[in-house]
Amino acid sequence: MTYLEIESPFQYAKWRIYQELESTNTFVLNTKPPVFTVVQALAQTSGRGQFAREFVSNKDCSLTFSIVLPPNLSSYFTLIAGVCMCETLEKLGVYPKLKWPNDLYFDHKFGGILVESRNDISVLGIGLNMSPIEIPDIHTSSLSEVLGEKINPQNLLKDFLKELNGYWFLYQKHGFAKIIDKWNALDFLAKKSLSIDSIQGKGLGISPTGAYRLMTSAGILEITNGSFSIESI
Repeated sequence: MTYLEIESPFQYAKWRIYQELESTNTFVLNTKPPVFTVVQALAQTSGRGQFAREFVSNKDCSLTFSIVLPPNLSSYFTLIAGVCMCETLEKLGVYPKLKWPNDLYFDHKFGGILVESRNDISVLGIGLNMSPIEIPDIHTSSLSEVLGEKINPQNLLKDFLKELNGYWFLYQKHGFAKIIDKWNALDFLAKKSLSIDSIQGKGLGISPTGAYRLMTSAGILEITNGSFSIESI
């Protein structure tokens, strides 16, 4: 399979650009490129997100890529990647939020993050709506709608990879300790009325372990997996 290869700003590894892949995460897990390689697909035919949900990705409307990372990476690295992407976008003058555990939001979702691991490899995958994408019965946002103009996805990815360099060293030295306050400042669910698995409460942000804290009638619960529904905004 042919691809264009350039140098990545992240760990000075390789950045491979493919015209089309089924899923960048699946491709990485199956082919095992060298650690820190960036795999970008200009189009995905079977993109997926958390809980194996489909991630719709259309050519010229999406930015989809995966980064090969060392094995046994915590799934909570999604939290660091989310903060990194938000700070990258803030430099463009837009201010997204993070919906635990792995979604990027304006008024509606415009992107998702997925960390997957096998015994000998981990992969961080990110997909963003660069332009409006129509999905029946689902409201979505896009960067071009919020910015009022289209931006070059390659430039955005390059800026994100530069930002990720700093966060990678921060993670290696401190784990999640230095990210908690940054993530909570971007929390889309904060103070909202939420429900998950018949449990209801108010969003309180993440704990030092990366779990989401929910204030319920029985006290504060820490949720480690699942997806929240918003009862009121």
